[in-house]
Amino acid sequence: MLWQIKDTEVYLLGAIHVLDAPLPALVPAAERAYRASARVVFEVALDQAPDFAPAYFPQGDSLSRHLPPATLEQVRALWLDFGLPGPELERLRPVFAAMHLQFAVAARHGILAQHGVDRFLWARAAVDGRATDALEDGTEALRMLQCVPLAEQVSMLAFFAEQPELAAAEPADMVRWWRQGQAGPFGALLAQRRAQWPDTLAVLVDARNQQWMPKIQALVADRVPTLIVAGALHMVGDAGLPALLGAAGLELLPEPW
Repeated sequence: MLWQIKDTEVYLLGAIHVLDAPLPALVPAAERAYRASARVVFEVALDQAPDFAPAYFPQGDSLSRHLPPATLEQVRALWLDFGLPGPELERLRPVFAAMHLQFAVAARHGILAQHGVDRFLWARAAVDGRATDALEDGTEALRMLQCVPLAEQVSMLAFFAEQPELAAAEPADMVRWWRQGQAGPFGALLAQRRAQWPDTLAVLVDARNQQWMPKIQALVADRVPTLIVAGALHMVGDAGLPALLGAAGLELLPEPW
């Protein structure tokens, strides 16, 4: 999941934000792209915590007001089982509670954000003195997600609360696909999730891709050798970054994995 933009020294790397073990090294093609780059650009700056205020209901509202009682009990039981702070659950909007649960389930199976490809590259860029940049302010994505229709947010939370084994299996599958350099399964997963939660995926993937395009085009235009790192789901389908860049007149050359 690596491309070079033709006639430039700009590379696009599809990454994943969790892994089941520390990454010992990049695949050779990605290593060459990293070494050729003077700058590494990430989705967000990993040394700046976003403002998490959009993840919470305003004062006077709470999660329990929006969930069916049976779903609320399932969510609460899982939440406490994972050692997550109970009072915070009531404050969280459903989409963010769902994400918390999925990360917690994955972590119990040894799949951790601290091992993510982006964190590996962020730390390495700091050691190597590479310049870094970000495609967005991390708070902006939270603001966008809070606007997803509440019914769809509840649907996502109920889905993972009722099927915690799937919340573990999906990240494990993504780790395997990424290690094998398979873009196809990521595209199939994105299509499946888009059918379930269209507004969520439109915000989480499509809208952000569109917002990143001017920044990426500017990075290409300034001729600084650059490695752009974004999640694998941002790289697949007609709304993926390679497709959008191709539609904008740039030719992307796939690199062997």
